[in-house]
Amino acid sequence: ATPGGGLVLMVNHGRGGGTARHEAEVAGQLRAQQGWGVVALRPSRRRGCVALAALGHDGASAVLDLPSLQAIPLHDPANERAPGVVLKELLGLLGLREVQLHHLADHSPGLRELLPGLCKALGVPLSITLHDYHFICPRINLVDASGRYCGEPERDTCNRCLQREDIGRIDARIGPWRAVHGQLLAQAERVVVPDLDVASRLTHYFPSVRVQVQPHEALVVPAQRPARAPALREVLVIGALSVAKGFGVLRGLAA
Repeated sequence: ATPGGGLVLMVNHGRGGGTARHEAEVAGQLRAQQGWGVVALRPSRRRGCVALAALGHDGASAVLDLPSLQAIPLHDPANERAPGVVLKELLGLLGLREVQLHHLADHSPGLRELLPGLCKALGVPLSITLHDYHFICPRINLVDASGRYCGEPERDTCNRCLQREDIGRIDARIGPWRAVHGQLLAQAERVVVPDLDVASRLTHYFPSVRVQVQPHEALVVPAQRPARAPALREVLVIGALSVAKGFGVLRGLAA
């Protein structure tokens, strides 16, 4: 039980990073402002299943001491006409106030198809926060095999990129991928993006989806700027910089 009553279910991957950090910050705000608790839905080690975890105050998802909650089936082999029935019954016991989708990477494809119906059956809104371009392309970062921005080419080029051996085959074609994610976005009550660039690219592929631009953090602008900038001698880059996020570009600039 929580002081304000109710829980929010947050759906996310288990990869950590900025997405997990933002999820933890939102969870902290919900606890402080609403008194709501937070539970997490994570990818399961068992195929076709999801795992339920407790989201701690530090944002870490702790495995609940119930093995059955680490392999909740999305489909019942005995009743294929009622997908998600076990998950729906379980979530129905939690008194959810909202379902927040932060990321579907590593989840079974069945989850994205079940979420809107689950929310409707439970009578709770579905909110989607996008942190990258996963709904546009399964490669997530719009980066090709060279490690640079792909330029968002035509569909045939995208499909060839997804099938290249040097980046690992991805079991998807770009047309159906965007179609199914467009349907998911259309059924959400709210779609939040962190900046105008994500909003512009998203609406290019999904023009009927209405998005809200809501930065993850407030921009702090200094009250006064120095009249003359000091001579530049060193540049400090804070944080981990992967190839997909421009490590090669930065290395070239340094050289």
